[in-house]
Amino acid sequence: MLVAAMRSRSRAIGITILVAALGVVRLALADTTSANTGGQCTEGRVISVYGLAASSVVDITRLGYVYDFFFFGVIPQEGSGSGFIYDAQGHILTNYHVVQIAQELVVAPSAGERFPAVIAGTAPSSDLAVLELATSEDSLPSPLEAAGSDPSLVGPFVVSIGAPFGLRQTLTTGVVSAVGRVIVGPAANRFIGEGIQTDAAINPGSLGEPLLNLDGKIIGYNSRIPSTSGSYAGIGAAISSNTVARVVPELISNGKHRHQRSPVGVDTIGGVDGVPVEDLGDLTIDLELEKRPGDLAELKVIRGTGELSIPVLLVNAHQVLDAGDGLQE
Repeated sequence: MLVAAMRSRSRAIGITILVAALGVVRLALADTTSANTGGQCTEGRVISVYGLAASSVVDITRLGYVYDFFFFGVIPQEGSGSGFIYDAQGHILTNYHVVQIAQELVVAPSAGERFPAVIAGTAPSSDLAVLELATSEDSLPSPLEAAGSDPSLVGPFVVSIGAPFGLRQTLTTGVVSAVGRVIVGPAANRFIGEGIQTDAAINPGSLGEPLLNLDGKIIGYNSRIPSTSGSYAGIGAAISSNTVARVVPELISNGKHRHQRSPVGVDTIGGVDGVPVEDLGDLTIDLELEKRPGDLAELKVIRGTGELSIPVLLVNAHQVLDAGDGLQE
């Protein structure tokens, strides 16, 4: 009888410990879903982001014309992408490659209206384009707000809203999978630094979508679908809000973004300002992120079997002013 009582008591103690342990686990899980949310769960925050941002995301339809060599005639070609309202003046931000061949553009906000649009500025090397609408600014939703800086950590939840396969106002979720990625731009021999890798689903029609944090602020915008099929394969690439902040104001004011160039020629550039570069991608990104037209740079040039250190003044277009020898093409 005593043995039975002791076994019963042991079972009771074991159950108590188990219940307590489960309570700790439950509290830990609650903490993970409520971390940095002010007590609101992740699901609730995603719902809030959609309510805040969805009306500012637009569907973009482009109509271009291509020559058909089989039928020997010009045929229309239609495509689509996404974008969002960038500022209070009604500028729309999207990918350059979304509008690259467009002769006509139509933008459709969430309310269902359709407005003709024109290209206000493009930056092919950054895969950015700004559109202007033929409508009053008062009829548009509020612009989306930038987060102010890129995520420096891997793991934060992100939300993307757009029109994959033409399905407007579609929300997908994921996390920041990696930062500091290099994205191949649509312009020849141009690379975009500060890229964000995400597992939020990006499909045809999603390109140009804003990538938002759980406060509903932009940390980037979707630009590439790294897959052999052209559809989502678990990885997406977004251009950072830092790139947008650096390039877009100049597109709005001047219609283009000035790019600094270096005299590569037949030589090989081995470094910039003492920082080694391994290839053209490294060189392009270093100049894009660290330099502006008018800045001086010290280039390490490998010529034959020797090395030279050449000071250059970076200028717009394809000209570089050698600080010692004058202007070179």
